[in-house]
Amino acid sequence: MWEFKVGNNFGATAFTSYGAFWLSYAVILIPGFGVVAGHTNAPDHTLDNALGIFLLAWGIFTFIMWIATFRSTVTMSSMFFILVLTFFFLSSAHLTHQPAGNIVTKIGGGLGLVTAFLAWYNAAAGLYNSGNTFVRLPTGSLAHAHSD
Repeated sequence: MWEFKVGNNFGATAFTSYGAFWLSYAVILIPGFGVVAGHTNAPDHTLDNALGIFLLAWGIFTFIMWIATFRSTVTMSSMFFILVLTFFFLSSAHLTHQPAGNIVTKIGGGLGLVTAFLAWYNAAAGLYNSGNTFVRLPTGSLAHAHSD
């Protein structure tokens, strides 16, 4: 919420939304909430379909967020693009009812690891400023001087 206070609508939207994603995904997977158990007697692939649609929706949202990074940095834009691919691969694995450990899920997981590395890199690059360190991490600016 501090991001809203300082006028960073993108940061506020990203942190709030992806925080909500992780909370909701945890609720789905934590046995005490009974979401997975509630699908035990459901028709075939009901849970897979639901998770596929859930991840697809987050992929669409992330695509929108990715477009909003076009004037930021190469590392930020790359992180969101890889996250789009992560969501779409994982969604397609669920929607096509792939067995556990399939190649589509593995690709999605690998892309998720690349996303995590880029997220940590972006966090460190934002933290390492002239006020607190001599270390600088290159991020590659995408901003171009022109009027809107």
